[in-house]
Amino acid sequence: MISACTAPQLKRDDLLIEPVINKGVSNEKPITLYVEDFGFAKSISNPSVIGEARVGMLNTPVSILSQEPVHLIITDQIKRAFLKAGFKLVEKEKANFNISGRIERFWVDERLGAWSENTKASVKYDLIVKDKQGRFLWGDNIVGRAISRNRMDATKDDVPTLINAMRNSIESIFANESFWKAVGQ
Repeated sequence: MISACTAPQLKRDDLLIEPVINKGVSNEKPITLYVEDFGFAKSISNPSVIGEARVGMLNTPVSILSQEPVHLIITDQIKRAFLKAGFKLVEKEKANFNISGRIERFWVDERLGAWSENTKASVKYDLIVKDKQGRFLWGDNIVGRAISRNRMDATKDDVPTLINAMRNSIESIFANESFWKAVGQ
């Protein structure tokens, strides 16, 4: 019944996720876009605290930290996903579309049961697409969730579960037909 005494930490190397994107942009007619750094909702008071682990024999709550602020994590992952979907990232002045957003939630915590624990993660952000003149074309509240399996100590599932929630949120963008209509595909 010995448990870890420290909370896990989200490291940059953990973020090499590969979302499944089944639809993409044609190579014959590339679509250029610029991705702005995402902003924060007021609900995120510290952009480096991403959750709460339960550690030690008494399941003491301890903050889970990220090496990078949440807005840089999400912005980087969004850029990687758009590249994977065949979009071309360029400077704002040269882009056909501008992508921006605001993060509402990037959080993971452990749920205690009588004899086991699991980890629950939630990622939520607004994503907005504007044309080169700055006119609104599309927007949605993007949500990704994930839950780990039950085990005696779920702490080692904290970061992987949060990464799965992030992957799920990104995949939902590219599975949305209204998004593809907005960018002319």
